[in-house]
Amino acid sequence: MKTKAEKCSVMRVSAVMLILLVILAALCAVAVAVGSAGYCVPEILKQTFAEGTNPVKTIVLNLRLPRLLLAVLIGSSLSASGALLQSVMRNPLADPGTIGVSAGASTAASTILLVMPELTSSLPIFAFGGAALACMLIYTMAWKDGVDPTRIILSGVAINSVLSAYTSLLQ
Repeated sequence: MKTKAEKCSVMRVSAVMLILLVILAALCAVAVAVGSAGYCVPEILKQTFAEGTNPVKTIVLNLRLPRLLLAVLIGSSLSASGALLQSVMRNPLADPGTIGVSAGASTAASTILLVMPELTSSLPIFAFGGAALACMLIYTMAWKDGVDPTRIILSGVAINSVLSAYTSLLQ
């Protein structure tokens, strides 16, 4: 059975989530309406659901809405990954920059730009690979009869320092 304090906490979290969803919906409406060709929300709704093609429908459905959905998905993914990282590390200050993942990505990207500049179109793939290699190296360094969040953070800080120094040397 939930206590009164637990019920109050659940209600508070639910209210905050509802308020944040309303704010997100309002910002999405503004993001779809604002641009070089500015439209008001009622006009967008009217033209989007109208028969045939028109400039408003084309701009909203082909340009603004896909970008908006992608931005919302990426933002929610980044926030979820940050929350997971902080909860696994049991440290509210943990982020990819602290534990060396960002340094792995920037090191790989800088190396590719310097060594093989013709592969700049594949730079995100190499940066992801560098981040993944940094993660594996950090995890390997932190392993000693299991993984401890403190060892992961300390290993990550060490890897971050080494890779950042290498990237600075390349630049």
